[in-house]
Amino acid sequence: MKIAVIARLQAHDGMGGEVVAAVEQVRPLVEAEAGTELFLAHRKQSEPDVVWIYELYTDSEAFERHKNGGALPRIQHLLAAPAVVTVAPVAAGKGS
Repeated sequence: MKIAVIARLQAHDGMGGEVVAAVEQVRPLVEAEAGTELFLAHRKQSEPDVVWIYELYTDSEAFERHKNGGALPRIQHLLAAPAVVTVAPVAAGKGS
């Protein structure tokens, strides 16, 4: 069963761009992970210091490999608060 992840990253004031740059730097690590199907980041103009991450994994084992891969620790110093992460099996949708 596919696993979806939505993460909200609250950057320190004025550091949203640095968080996006750090996410871009860890992208090669994520691209090399077996079972990682989707890894996207975005931020709204009205909330430039909040970065949303969307992830999709082939199964729970792939998510566990990602979780243990070390991407998040590389950007935590840029965050004003711990990441708020929601993890759930995909219930329905295109490609599910």
